[in-house]
Amino acid sequence: MKQYFLGLDGGGTKTHILLYERESGLFDLFTGVGTNYENMPGGYTELSDVLSQMMDTFLGKHGITAADIKSAAFGMAGVDSKKQHQEISNIISALGFKKFELNNDAFLGVWAGTSRGAGVSCVNGTGFSVVGMDAGGQTIQVGGMGFLTGDYGGAFWLVPEVMSYVHGQFFRRYPKSLMTEPIMEVLGITSKVDYMEAAHERFTSDDYKAVNLAILKILFDAAKQGDAAACGLLARSGRAYGENILGVLDNLSFHDPVEIVLTGSLFQKNPDSHVIVKLDEFLKENYNKPYEIKILDTPSVLGALFWAIGDASSAEERALLKGKM
Repeated sequence: MKQYFLGLDGGGTKTHILLYERESGLFDLFTGVGTNYENMPGGYTELSDVLSQMMDTFLGKHGITAADIKSAAFGMAGVDSKKQHQEISNIISALGFKKFELNNDAFLGVWAGTSRGAGVSCVNGTGFSVVGMDAGGQTIQVGGMGFLTGDYGGAFWLVPEVMSYVHGQFFRRYPKSLMTEPIMEVLGITSKVDYMEAAHERFTSDDYKAVNLAILKILFDAAKQGDAAACGLLARSGRAYGENILGVLDNLSFHDPVEIVLTGSLFQKNPDSHVIVKLDEFLKENYNKPYEIKILDTPSVLGALFWAIGDASSAEERALLKGKM
């Protein structure tokens, strides 16, 4: 009898789904739109529709349904509370999945990036999150609810901070920044008097995601050149990650050295960034036990697949699957 396993990594801007079947060696990756219900005008109802369409398309391609999946694991942005967990679990059950696990997408870094299936995982992508899972299976999430928990990281925080600084340079006597002229180019303006209108138009347009990516690149490029404003923003973010990691370490028990996995596009595409430097500095000053920082070198969705397979997966099988990515 065929044994299908499915792992899903649902973020704010995109979703990855992995399907694996042991007997045939089937290994297939699907990429779709973001599945964070918090970003959807229709909330949970829209999420249900989007997931249903994805599963119909992807599983239908292989002639199976959710009921044929032996075990599935869903790591999803927007799972930060018991209520959210219950609401999204109900949606997944309604899709026909009989056996599945669900948690915040940040936990996928632990499964995908640690050698012992225990450690700390930090997400720096569209959003910000820090979680931990120890050898006993105990878990904790620190942060992940935006301004309510002081999440100084991810595009949702960084982009507005950059734009606010440029506005401050124009009208609040903030020191000049290397970010300003490139931001004006992105907005298509030559005068500061046009800033407000241009910013409003670009961030309410259909291409706002491309604008976000352009601004993030400007931020990290300016920091590499030593720009004080850019370095300051990234340093604040690095300290926030360090503080949250320390919160995980204070509340769970780990073997030495604890593995700290950094995932999300802003970590993975900027492995030498000021964020990571300041994160490391903070831990060295405040944590007196051994630790190892790793940049996740494989898609997080692989962690979801490992989670779905669970203890039935050998080290050899996990290495084989990682080699397929």
